[in-house]
Amino acid sequence: MRAPVWVGLVVTTVVSLAGATGCKGSQREVIVFFAVDSPPAQHEAALHACTGVASHTSPEPIAAGTHRVAPTSDVRFRIDQADDRDIAQLEKCLTSQPGVIGVQDTMDTT
Repeated sequence: MRAPVWVGLVVTTVVSLAGATGCKGSQREVIVFFAVDSPPAQHEAALHACTGVASHTSPEPIAAGTHRVAPTSDVRFRIDQADDRDIAQLEKCLTSQPGVIGVQDTMDTT
């Protein structure tokens, strides 16, 4: 009789862990990388210039003091609901901004 109880507990635990991992994995963003000598004003300008250029993308505010802590990657856009076209439009805008040297999609594993 004890074996079915253990099996039930193991299955419940595995399902719970899979659900928790799935929620965390759904957060997707584009991280913008700037040249080391890029001033904070260029970071703000890129954030504002590309806000609204693509549907289903949204800028994350630059936290106070972030430029000192993460000076080359403090600009990020959430793209959880964006499709490939939205992401391409956003990346095109971002890479055309002064000081930007590249972008990275957090779900891109290549």
